[in-house]
Amino acid sequence: MNKKTITITVLLVLNIFCLYKYKNCNEALELAKTTQKKESSLQKELQKDNERMYQNNLIASKKNENLKLEPNLKLISIEGDSVFAKDIFKTNSLVLRYSVLNCGDCIDAEIENLEKYAKPFSEKIIIITHYENLRRLIIDYKNLQKLGLDKVTVYMLPSNKLGIPMEENNIPYYFHIDPKLTISNVFIPMREEPRLSEYYLKYSFKNYFEK
Repeated sequence: MNKKTITITVLLVLNIFCLYKYKNCNEALELAKTTQKKESSLQKELQKDNERMYQNNLIASKKNENLKLEPNLKLISIEGDSVFAKDIFKTNSLVLRYSVLNCGDCIDAEIENLEKYAKPFSEKIIIITHYENLRRLIIDYKNLQKLGLDKVTVYMLPSNKLGIPMEENNIPYYFHIDPKLTISNVFIPMREEPRLSEYYLKYSFKNYFEK
């Protein structure tokens, strides 16, 4: 094999190698573009879902503004005593309402938010929940004590019906309530957006209880 033949052979091999690498490179680029498009599409869908959730939460909140609780709504204290709503809310209060049927992680997230942001006014907080027995309510309260939220008052709602439209959503929520049992500032927390709960609780302390 002469020198010219060797050179041609080497160039041919190099060309084949470059074509192979070029093809693989293009395939990789196309794959990257496709993946990027899919991620972008998923991101847009997620953004739309969040926007819909914000809208639905806002609508649900507004439906419950300025409604009044039934004065003779019966609740159960951790001592096992029956008490009426009219005898509980003697001052402006912040209520966290949830049920054992709600998302467990969502409830835990809000208890954590109370621990972080609501200790300065924890005596103003009332938790209304639903369990099948009083023992679970007592366990909840003991957990609150461990978190330094021993001033929070907890009640069990035997009927699991507060008598307002928000109950249809089957999710944890907050609201302010005055001695006339008028509900205001209804808020639906989102586990994925903890800062919303942070601002709501800080707003409650600054603008509702410090007046």
